[in-house]
Amino acid sequence: MADLTPSTPGSLSIDHLEHTLGVFFVGYMFSMVLYGFTFFQSYMYHSRYPNDLWVLKLVVALLCCFDTAVSVLLSQTLYHYMVELFPYTRGSELATDPFCAQLALAFIAVFVAQLFYAYSVWSTTKNALVSGVIAMFSTVGFVLGMIMSARLFQDPDFSHLAANPSKAIAAVSHSAIAISGLLSFGFLSLNPQPSVFKPLSSPFETFVSYTFSRGGAAFVMQFCLIFVFVGLPGTLYWIPFHVVATKLFVIGAITLLNSRTSSQAGSTRDDHWGSSQATRTIGGSSAGNGAMSGLEFNHKRPIVIEVAQSTQQDMDKIDYDVHTQSRFDAKTDYNR
Repeated sequence: MADLTPSTPGSLSIDHLEHTLGVFFVGYMFSMVLYGFTFFQSYMYHSRYPNDLWVLKLVVALLCCFDTAVSVLLSQTLYHYMVELFPYTRGSELATDPFCAQLALAFIAVFVAQLFYAYSVWSTTKNALVSGVIAMFSTVGFVLGMIMSARLFQDPDFSHLAANPSKAIAAVSHSAIAISGLLSFGFLSLNPQPSVFKPLSSPFETFVSYTFSRGGAAFVMQFCLIFVFVGLPGTLYWIPFHVVATKLFVIGAITLLNSRTSSQAGSTRDDHWGSSQATRTIGGSSAGNGAMSGLEFNHKRPIVIEVAQSTQQDMDKIDYDVHTQSRFDAKTDYNR
């Protein structure tokens, strides 16, 4: 176990920096890479689903805004640890206010994502009991997570998270979130209705669908967070798992929305959510003749063949030329 307090006042060893700032930097690096996926998926959603209901657009906007705010606050925290504390006469044993704020925003973002997963399970399976259990666990994780953030605001020493009741609050919060993610993944993956998901055409689409769209990677990372937090209390090793798990939950929810068929223009509207229809998919899973994420699809679209105005004008000109030539030939024969 790495001690967050430097052994020698006024100087920090390389080993101490590796177990504190180094760990935080690794988590920050992965979180920035995943933030790029969040931004891309949000852009794809607003580009392909302009006719979705405002509730769906609000969910995506909130997730993107929360994830952006978390990334900004993590950047400020890293700047404080690596620049303002230079030449590292003291360690990163104290949490900054921006870090505590991003912790709270991360719990809010995960809560929104898991509520959307709960509704997706209900609209897919029509099982209100399972959806209610998923929402209940996500709510418990959210409430205890906010309590954990508030306690860290009051007592910013990371090592105090290893002592009860802070340790118990954090462990139960992370566990509830993990159970909610596991249930969502299980019921979205083992749905008894074969028409819900379109058959996956390649191993890559299968990987993306189960890893991101249905939340497989998110709940696995959340369970890793629990094991690290409980097994190595008082260290910063849990931070990379925390930031990555948050990003994966956000990416998964948006990717699940992008896994539908969509159309930007001239689309019909979903009878249930008012969403647009089309043929292209993202994330390897989409609905075929059924409902996906609370959406029902109408694939009977009319085929419209439009003739360009310039082409029609050319045809008229050809008809005119042929008619003129015929009249000229007739006049010539008459004169003869």
